[in-house]
Order: sequence, then structure tokens, then C-alpha cells
Amino acid sequence: MSQEFIRNCQISTIEYLPNELYLWIFSYLKPNDILYSFFNLNYRFQRLIEPYFYSIDLTNISYTLYNTFIRTIFPSVYVQHNHTLQLGGNACCSSIFIEELFTFKYLKLKSLSLTNVFSATSISSYLQTIRTLKEFNIKLDLHFSLNKTKESFFEDLLRNIFVNNCELEKCSIDISLWPIFPSFPLELQPCWTLKQLTIHLAHCSSQIITLLTLVPNIEYLYIKQHIGCRDKRTNETNDMKNMEIINVSKLKVFSFQTLLLSSLDGLFIECLLTKLKKLEELTLIISEYNTPNNWFDGNYLTSTFLNKLKYLEKFQFYFQDTNFQLNFFNPDLIISTFNTDFWLSRQLSVGCHIHLNKVCAVYSLPYGCITDLPSFSDGLLNCRFNNVIRRNNVWKNVTSVQILNSLSKETFTLLNTTFKSVNSLTIFNYNHEKIDTNCKIQLIQELLSSTPNLQSLEIFTKLLLDISPNSCYPKIVELSLIKNTNDINFNLLSTYFPHIKRFLLTIVNEYQSYIDSISNDLDFTLNVWLKQQQQHLMYVDIRTRNHSKEILFTQRQTQITKMIVEKYLNNREFHLEMSKKRLRLWL
Repeated sequence: MSQEFIRNCQISTIEYLPNELYLWIFSYLKPNDILYSFFNLNYRFQRLIEPYFYSIDLTNISYTLYNTFIRTIFPSVYVQHNHTLQLGGNACCSSIFIEELFTFKYLKLKSLSLTNVFSATSISSYLQTIRTLKEFNIKLDLHFSLNKTKESFFEDLLRNIFVNNCELEKCSIDISLWPIFPSFPLELQPCWTLKQLTIHLAHCSSQIITLLTLVPNIEYLYIKQHIGCRDKRTNETNDMKNMEIINVSKLKVFSFQTLLLSSLDGLFIECLLTKLKKLEELTLIISEYNTPNNWFDGNYLTSTFLNKLKYLEKFQFYFQDTNFQLNFFNPDLIISTFNTDFWLSRQLSVGCHIHLNKVCAVYSLPYGCITDLPSFSDGLLNCRFNNVIRRNNVWKNVTSVQILNSLSKETFTLLNTTFKSVNSLTIFNYNHEKIDTNCKIQLIQELLSSTPNLQSLEIFTKLLLDISPNSCYPKIVELSLIKNTNDINFNLLSTYFPHIKRFLLTIVNEYQSYIDSISNDLDFTLNVWLKQQQQHLMYVDIRTRNHSKEILFTQRQTQITKMIVEKYLNNREFHLEMSKKRLRLWL
């Protein structure tokens, strides 16, 4: 039997597989890979992959894959398809991509999600397009443009959502407003179709009242107030009187995150909640500072608003006092107020711990109203609970942990054994005066290797100096380094983290001489990473702190960098954007 005959038989065998088996194979693949691999093979496969055109996720893709979709797949898509398109990570850092997206005459969008948008100059002129969508989500890059640009962009965005002819049903506006204070434009009109909204607002009660008048048919509302964006002109007393105009009778799910700076802030929230008669689910994330600790009293919460919400089925909360005094309260006393019939009969479990002897945290269990744990410390070893709950279930929803202070060996063990869902870890400090140096090194190595789902790591470069050269953490695909020392070996980094897809380097130092020394080493950094990480690397982001005045990339350095990139990527498509303070390379 000839080899040619065998090859033909194998090809025939694969092609004659039933459609059901192909669909089963597709279930193990990402939609992007399916479209990329099977697009335009023949009529049969084109029909098989057609459902995957309806929802396209282009977040954190390679530049080569992006070009395939732009040049080949999108132009061939049927116009009658109502597409859901998600973009983010690498792609939205490019202003070119945004312009290309909105010029697709052949792509009919029903839903659009943009994350890590870095520049508003290209998208601002297309904001009217979102009026025809059913769903629109946007999240700006943390280093987004200038404050004035951010403020005007936020206001323009509101003008195109709160207008009579807007068809949006779901919308999420994740824009960090600090340190600006954008106002609500006067010409805003109610959006009658909007049923689900996530939005960041300034710390101003009048904006909440205005917003509620603009969403008469809202069913799901998520509001986050920014701490630094407080309007000193606001009059909380008048806002309490204006609350009478609120009428959101269809609101079922409400989530609110804020900081209480005065007793009036707390009183406003209490009055607001009593107006939401039809609530079925409520989430409160509240930090207090120099205010009465009423929110730490289960009896007070019950009598103030919980008993008045007759339809409430689910209540999640996280309360934190940043100026807590152990002299006045202790965890046992706080937990005792949550041991009443109201909490126990509904099986509402509550936990409490003290962080660094000055921050008190009280929260519903299992912990889940926020996915990160901001007060991770030795205080977790002395948690108090109002109800019997399995310890393994308490932290099952936590996906992100920040280690900002010293930890004991027991706390490291708790993290490894209990926080099984953590996939993102930030380590700024892991020292502890009771642990010797060798043990510290061993703990950090065990932490990185034994956290089963860890994929993203943010860490000071000086903390990596102690790690053994033989260490390897292949599961980590996103590495964010905060560099404040020259003592870092990028060859070793490639050994530690061989499968990095996204590499971010933030340089923190106030001295231009230090910045200059870093700039001179950047060619070496790129040499190493592009040479050793080409197989996996998709995105590189090098920058100084956003508020820093120092220049990272001179004109000469920019030219050198472009030469290095072209040298190692001569056979690979890439997109490079550089400014005086930032380099973004998309591979």
C-alpha cells in the first residue's frame, strides 16, 4: 500500500467524521482558535463554526491573530449577524485598532466591550455609535491620557447614553475618576431602555439622586464612588430633601461601594436604601473614617433598613474602619451583634478580623462581594464568625490577594491551604521580624509554587533577588514588576518565568539620574525578553509612574528601541507605540 494512498485515507477519515464529534472537539478550544483554524476551509466547516461568529472575544490576543481577524475574517462576516465583540488587554492599547473597529461597515454589533483603553482621541468621535448597541462596556487604562481629557470623555459618554434615542439595555462605565470631579451635563435625558448599569461616580450624593432619575426602568445597578472625588460644594441636607423624587420601582439588584467621611454620608445611604422597596439583592462595600461605627453593629443594620426591605433575599457586605480603636471594640463584641434571630434564622454568616491592630473588617460569608482581599494579614488567623461555617468555604471566592505588610509563617500556610481560587498575587513586602532570612526566602518560593491557580504576579524587583536561581514558575503568564533598584537580572527572570505572555515594568524613582540609568539598560532588557520569550510573549509595557515628571525614553532611546524590536521580530508582525514615559509593544 503506497504512502500516498495512506495519506488520502487519513484525510478522508478526518473529513468524514460526524458533525457532532467536531462540535465536541470545539468545546475544548477557544472560539478565537476555532475561527482562526477552520475559517473558509469549505462550506461544511463554515456552517459548523457559524455560531462562533456571534460572540467574538479578542482580549489579550497576539498581533498576528488580530490582523487575521481584521484583514480576513471580519470582511467576510455576514452583515445580518448581531455580534458580541470583546476587545481588551493588548488590542485596546492601540489607537489604530479603535479607528479600524468603528470603520467596519460590514460588522453589525449588538454588544461591544472595550478594556484597557489608553487614548480617548480616537474613540471620542465615534461615541454616537453606542446608541444603537444593546450592550456597551468600557474600562479605561489606569494611565489613561490626561485628567482634562478623561473628564471631557466621561461627560461626552454620558451625553450619548442618557438621550432619548439610545437603545442600550446594559452598560458598564469603569472609569477611575480620581483626581478629577466630572459633573453631570445638564442636557441629560432619561434612558428608558437601560436595565443594567455599572458606573463610577464622584463622592457626591446629588449625583446618585440625578442618576436614579435618569434610569426609570433600571433593574440592576452597581455604583462605585471614588474617594478623592468629593465635591466640597455639595449640600447633603438638600440632597436628603431631594430624595423624594427617586422612583426606581423595578430595581431588584443594587451594589454600592463608598467611603463614609461624615455621619451625613451614612445617613444618606440609610435613607436611600429605605426608598428601594423592591430590592431582592443588596451588596454594600463601605469604608469608614472618623465616623460612628454603626455599620459594625448587626442590630443597628437590622433596625435601620434590613427589616424594611421585605423582598430582600441576598445581602452581601464588606465594612472596613480605617481608624479602628481596639480600646472601644473587639471582634468578639462585634460578632455578638450578629448572633440575633434575624441573622441566624436566615443563616447569614458573618466574619470579623483586625488588620495590623488598626483596621477592622466585618464581612458576609462566604466572602464574595469583592474578589480581592485588601486586608490580608496575620489578623486572619484570629477571625471570628457568628455561625458555624466550613473554613474551606469562607474564602472560596477570593481570586486576588495583596500582601502589603509582614506575614507570619502560619499566615503563609493559611494562604496556601485555604485560598485555592487565587489567581492574582501582589507582594510588596513579606518580611517578618520573627522569621530568619533563609525561612523568608523559602516562604516566598513556596508561595509562588504552591498556589495552584496563580497566573498573575505583581512584585517589587528587590524581592526577587532572594529567590533561588533554580526556581521556575511556569504557570505564571502575567508578570508586573515594580522596579526601584538596579540589581535585577533579566536572564534570571526568564528562568523563573519561562511562559510569560504579558510583561509590565513600572519604574518608581524621583531622580532623573536613576531614570537615565534605567533607560540605558532598556536595550538589554528588550534584548533578553525578545530573544528568550518570543514563543510566548504577546505584550510588553514599560513605564514610569503616571505622576512622575521624569522622561524615560529620549529621542535617541526611542530609535535604539525600534532597531532592537525590528532586529528580533523581523519575521513577526508587531505594533510598537512609544512616548516619553511609556513603551507598549504588541506582538
